[in-house]
Amino acid sequence: MCKLSSNMTYSRETWKLLLTKTSAVLDEALIMFSSMAANMSLSINGPSASAALDALREIRLDRLTTEQWQQANLTTALFMDSLRPFLPFASPQLLSCVIDNLSCGTYQYMVSVFSHGFDLMDESHREGILEDFIKVYLTNNSACLSNDSVEWLQTNLGQFSGLLSIGDLLQLNMNFRPLSALAVLSPRQIAELMVRPFPGLPGQAEVINAVFDHLTANGQKLPEVLRSLVTLSEEVMVPCGAYEALFKRLYHILPYESRVVEPLVWATIDDLMQTSPRDCIPVDLTCPITPFNNSGVCAGIDSSALQSHLAAGMIMCNYSVEQYACAQLGGLSAADLVSVVQCQLAKDVVQSKESWKVLLTKASAVLDEALAMLPNMSFSGPSVPLVLDVIREMRIDLLDEAELQDVGVVSAWFGQRLRPFLPSASSIFLHCVSSRKLSCATYQHVLEQFGHHFGSMEKSRAMMVLKYYIRPFLSNSTACATNNSAVWLQENLGPFSVFVPVAELVSLNPQFNPLAVVEVLSPEQTAELMVLATPGLPDRQQVINSVFDYLLAAPMQNGLPQVLQSLATLVATVPLDCSSYQTIFKRLNYITLHYITLHLADRIDC
Repeated sequence: MCKLSSNMTYSRETWKLLLTKTSAVLDEALIMFSSMAANMSLSINGPSASAALDALREIRLDRLTTEQWQQANLTTALFMDSLRPFLPFASPQLLSCVIDNLSCGTYQYMVSVFSHGFDLMDESHREGILEDFIKVYLTNNSACLSNDSVEWLQTNLGQFSGLLSIGDLLQLNMNFRPLSALAVLSPRQIAELMVRPFPGLPGQAEVINAVFDHLTANGQKLPEVLRSLVTLSEEVMVPCGAYEALFKRLYHILPYESRVVEPLVWATIDDLMQTSPRDCIPVDLTCPITPFNNSGVCAGIDSSALQSHLAAGMIMCNYSVEQYACAQLGGLSAADLVSVVQCQLAKDVVQSKESWKVLLTKASAVLDEALAMLPNMSFSGPSVPLVLDVIREMRIDLLDEAELQDVGVVSAWFGQRLRPFLPSASSIFLHCVSSRKLSCATYQHVLEQFGHHFGSMEKSRAMMVLKYYIRPFLSNSTACATNNSAVWLQENLGPFSVFVPVAELVSLNPQFNPLAVVEVLSPEQTAELMVLATPGLPDRQQVINSVFDYLLAAPMQNGLPQVLQSLATLVATVPLDCSSYQTIFKRLNYITLHYITLHLADRIDC
């Protein structure tokens, strides 16, 4: 058996020849080998063990009668005493050969052995055991069913249970109750419970509340569950009611979470707002306030060394935001606060919003003066959105209606004090600002400030400005409507207009005429104009001719190749009628006709 420990790999035929010749002592040798392996005194080579086990199946297992397979003592002895070291390396052929003969007890024993070697298996081996053995056995055998969901999961799937979805588990056992097995579900499975409805379970709000009750009482899994929740929200269509319940529970747990988990909760809220429909955010949570408690933030924080430096007029970057928040800041100047903010935001760590709230509240007397020193600075990093949210709570939320409609006041805040933070504005910040009673002029001024940062914004952040600032205001106010389409587009959407479908632009402003502003439309929008029906426009042939009047006047300068590429992409999913193709061909010269032939020929049936 020492050959199993070497790096040499031998075929099943070689092992069968050897084991057949030593058949007289084979059973005793297997028991001895199993004992040695259990005591960790012998390592095993996977490929050799798999080949050896296939040979043992032919020599021993294939000769068992149906009656012998049903004898629990015999099968237990075989798999527990003789074959245990080999089982983690079982081949698909072996599993398919023995699966029909296993009793529930023997099957569960094999699962426990496979689970013991789970961490040593590669992904394909795990998937093979799950698909070819576990799922096949449980699908075709009801002997192992149980009303105890935790016991059923542990004894029948073991470590492999985390590889299955909740839907898979319910298919394998109709009696499975996931809410009673939260303690043994994986983080992804727990997240799945909250975003997908399943038969036999209560409404999703009730499920979400039950899950959060469990997570807050047993918090070890919370960070992993929140990360899985964000991932799943990008993969599946989450019902609006589920989003509403999730936002409520996430806000509810904020005061009770540690400084380590609290930033993750805020980040989860922001990430879910990116995937959630705007209308699925509870009205009472539009402008949430960060709960903070000085004693809670400062528990276990030693600021004594920092206090000495502050007394000497020194601002040191090696102290944490918590240490600054818990120090005595009576002598802190506006310039000192600027230095602290610069130091802390330069760190590539997610800091606690609650800690920032304590710090800026203590430094409130010099906060406005400090912010006035920031316009020409730039900040980036994971904590910038948190600081902007806190400033919003402390300053922007306190502005009354008259101030919000005063361009001078709004300019002082968004054009100067908050300017360095705006490229990192969170969904919460945008949603809150858009819900305030801005005038058309102040809305446009704030938009202009975001527009200045458009080129440096990540696309996801720019899309959030559109979703939570621009669309809510323009959907609920006609104050900025005008029949000058170019002016309306520039002043009310700015550079963010390229993300808006043409039909939506017309919906936001019924007076908008896209044919009058073809020169500022994106290639995708120009293609939409020619393919999709848009209310208020002439017939499609006239639209296409108008578009090509512009494009062909200066083909390269006006983006003809990009528009044709976008057109090819669009007609792959939205067919264009034959007469429209003919109109396009008539407007193109030989060179562009060649381009069309290459990119659109397989779409045309004229």
